[in-house]
Amino acid sequence: MAFAGPAVSGVIGLVCVVLANIASVPDDRNPFAIMLWTLGVMNLILMAFNLLPAFPMDGGRLLRAWFATRMPYITATRTAASVGKMFAILMLVVGLFSFNFLLLFVAFFVYMGASEEEKATAINISLEGILVKDIMSHQVQTVKPDMMLQELKELMFQQKHRGYPVMNGEKLEGIVTIADLQNVPDEERSKTRVEQVMTRKLYVIAPKEEAAMAMKMMNEIGIRRLPVIDEGKLAGIVSREDLVRAIELSTGRGF
Repeated sequence: MAFAGPAVSGVIGLVCVVLANIASVPDDRNPFAIMLWTLGVMNLILMAFNLLPAFPMDGGRLLRAWFATRMPYITATRTAASVGKMFAILMLVVGLFSFNFLLLFVAFFVYMGASEEEKATAINISLEGILVKDIMSHQVQTVKPDMMLQELKELMFQQKHRGYPVMNGEKLEGIVTIADLQNVPDEERSKTRVEQVMTRKLYVIAPKEEAAMAMKMMNEIGIRRLPVIDEGKLAGIVSREDLVRAIELSTGRGF
């Protein structure tokens, strides 16, 4: 699959270059031929760039796949990431001496991509086989939409939680966090209800989902907890702290 993208770019590039040569036979300044030639060259450059043996390009994934036939997957990822970092350092040196700022940007992009891929793979392997239901908190403290923020502040001090599901009966209506509380001045909290500041756009997860999926969702969306919904009802909540604890407890399975 990783080879499919560069392969398509290569085929399109070659076809465009061939068609450009055919179209330029009567007139080498033919605008259509120039357009085809430019499109072809751009696709060939894109193919070459994607085949660089460095994450997050497809070449890095191909290199990892080759290493994975000879060593464990996590070791293959770390080795491929190290190769990518070496390429990034080389590009950084060339960029510095040639004052090529675009190359410096690419070097930074490649180095960060390699580091993030290595980290993400280590996390996914350490969470392999663990389901959300195995690590979620089953006893969930909820709050009502009409609770005043001053009450919420006191509840947070007592229970040391940074966020709560907002329930109206058995219906989950939102999530309220310490950030929502902090956005309201102290003098306004005694007359501001939770429903006025809570987040209504909900991201939820099922108890049978992989814990790695919960981690991925939190990282992509930028949140710290996910309500766990089972058959339309709130079954629990899984937080970033739950995931970190699971990773720490499974150190013998991925590190």
